[in-house]
Amino acid sequence: MLKNVSKLRHWILPIVWMGIIFMFSHQPATQSSKISSSVTEKVLQVIEHIVPNAREEIDWWHGFIRKNAHFFIYFVLGGLLVRPLKRQDTKKPILMAFIISVLYAISDETHQLFIEGRSGQIRDVLIDSFGALTSLMLYKFGGKYVRFFDERRR
Repeated sequence: MLKNVSKLRHWILPIVWMGIIFMFSHQPATQSSKISSSVTEKVLQVIEHIVPNAREEIDWWHGFIRKNAHFFIYFVLGGLLVRPLKRQDTKKPILMAFIISVLYAISDETHQLFIEGRSGQIRDVLIDSFGALTSLMLYKFGGKYVRFFDERRR
């Protein structure tokens, strides 16, 4: 019994993160747009020090930030899913984490079809999937890379 509770506690972070994704997806388009416009404004304030005319391309920056948010959110989700899957002795935890991430991205975009002013986008599912895949590949190959250099130092 205690062993099962211990395994379940590793699912807390991925489930909370999925809840955060759901919360953002459940916002009507007007509210979602206000949040991303606010983030875009803050980013542009920083970028203008490097690229003085950046504000002239505000629509491009707005889209860039929105799509990168998709990538980042699922990058984190993919990484968060590996640990509980490994703890449950899943045979292929990285593959399972990717499958769960993709299925959640599909359900997320489907959910948005029912939210005022929102739409589900296949492109967003692809961006989400690529974010999760990137995280999982870094996990798989990054760990080997670090171990390789640790062994060479000895």
